Amino acid sequence: MDEQKIKAHLNINGDVAWIVPEHGESGQVNPFTLAFGYDGKGIRSEPVLQIFDRAVLESYGLPETMMSSAGSQLFAIEFRPQELIKALGFLAEVADIAIPPSSAPPRRIGIGIVTGNSPDSGALLWRTVNDKVRRKLAEGLFLGDLSYPPVTVSSTPGLGLSMELDLRHEQVWEHLKEAVTDLRRSGVKLIALACHTNHYFTDRIRQVASDYDVKFISMPNVVEDWVRAQSIKDLTLIGIHSVANLGQWSAYRGLSKLTNVHPLSKNGLNRIQNLAYLVKLNGPTKQGRDRWQAILKEEVKTQHVVIALTEISILLASPRRKGASGRIITDALELYGEAIADAYLKLAHPSGL
Repeated sequence: MDEQKIKAHLNINGDVAWIVPEHGESGQVNPFTLAFGYDGKGIRSEPVLQIFDRAVLESYGLPETMMSSAGSQLFAIEFRPQELIKALGFLAEVADIAIPPSSAPPRRIGIGIVTGNSPDSGALLWRTVNDKVRRKLAEGLFLGDLSYPPVTVSSTPGLGLSMELDLRHEQVWEHLKEAVTDLRRSGVKLIALACHTNHYFTDRIRQVASDYDVKFISMPNVVEDWVRAQSIKDLTLIGIHSVANLGQWSAYRGLSKLTNVHPLSKNGLNRIQNLAYLVKLNGPTKQGRDRWQAILKEEVKTQHVVIALTEISILLASPRRKGASGRIITDALELYGEAIADAYLKLAHPSGL
């Protein structure tokens, strides 16, 4: 409590006397003292004006309630401050009477995930974000279900057309634009795209999102930051033709300015493309994992391998025996999930980490 603020609110010059419970007891002053005050010696009859600091009306996370012993240590009462203040009527006032907290309260920040190429990739990204949030929240701040970010998923089948992005890019954009527009109107503050190919539209997505103060996080930008931080000298990028060839339609073409990206052979690209369709049709199967291991062994020459194909991410996330390729495999979707979790925590817990 701030004594000077209290005096200013009450327009008094005298001292503020604090009621000190006798014998170390607590709970003698509580928000349910509706008609009488406690003077330390007995009950007096004057009604008590209760002044609540404005902070009690702020959201500090679900369930957005407060607790009181209500004068006894034998039980506890849970209540909503707004309802209590309303019930007290003229006996209650709300004012700025406290020293501000050292950290800002957490805010409810929604995340929007666009998926559809494939829809399973959105589910995997969502799971990854939740896992990262759980691990990154400081001890004591993670409270289980109530601490996970609110997530809205837009699963858009039309994004599957991006497997032929060079031929269908404007058609794909119409589907993607609609999904982003719906998400920004839903109130989310972060938008993620669980598809490597469609990050080709990053500039357009940001333009659509900017009017609503919504941030779009680019997966290729996240990978570029990782390459810089790790000082990766060379790598193999695993993706479909339009992604892995770093050409006009690839959102990853900026990687070639940061590191030596070894191209897959034409046969290798065809094998990757066929594997993507296999996973789309059948999900993560032993056949798919065997094909991946064969491609890794026969087509990849570098130690570092970056996965830029969500179907491979789905394969790697399924139960499997550990491989012995000796390669360092980094899943871009995993890096992306961590970046989204970091962005969420920065917004939701601005000074709590």
